[in-house]
Amino acid sequence: MHLHIIKKFIFLIFILNVTQVFSNTDDFVSIIFKDQEIHIKAEKAKLSNILTKIKEEFNIKIFGLKFQKDDELTFNIKGKSESEIIKRILKYIGEDNYIFEFNDDNLDRVYIFSKGRNKGSYISNANEQSQNSNLKRVPAVRIQSVVPSSQADTISLQKGDYIVVYDGIYIKSAQQLVKEVKKRSESDRVELVIIRNKSPRSYIINGGLIGVHIITTMVNESELGSY
Repeated sequence: MHLHIIKKFIFLIFILNVTQVFSNTDDFVSIIFKDQEIHIKAEKAKLSNILTKIKEEFNIKIFGLKFQKDDELTFNIKGKSESEIIKRILKYIGEDNYIFEFNDDNLDRVYIFSKGRNKGSYISNANEQSQNSNLKRVPAVRIQSVVPSSQADTISLQKGDYIVVYDGIYIKSAQQLVKEVKKRSESDRVELVIIRNKSPRSYIINGGLIGVHIITTMVNESELGSY
């Protein structure tokens, strides 16, 4: 009788262990570096756990996915940089409206504007979570590098300058600037306003390519002066 009870008890322990092994296969997230690429694999993983893993691995904070955090995802994504990986994840979940904020050349924060969400209120909410919650942060277009012998090189634009106005239009994103530049021909004359060291500088240039590599970032409003 006792032997029967012991066998039954051992059998139950075995079943529990097997169940635990299979349950651990759920909600799986891994990040590996292979052949100069980043590989992220998720199996039935909650979006919140994926974001936590990204934050732990790359120290990147992602705002704006509060209502999707319980969604379960399965994917295998690879890319050559953190920004490329995050872009592909956002595309996978159907989010195409976002801003990347860089600290020097390192991706620091991602602000996602989900459909139907007010951008202004979102930025305010995200700022409350940041260490600089007392400072209003706004989108801006920052020059990453200047193409040699280009218009930008001729007028001495520099890495770190912010482009705020192009032909009378206030510029809030790199995508917007690219679209506006494409609308002008090289025979057009346009005004370009940049901010350097919190002071505005105005130039008259030709339409067409400016000759800069740019990114959209979030900055303290004071960095742009009156703009």
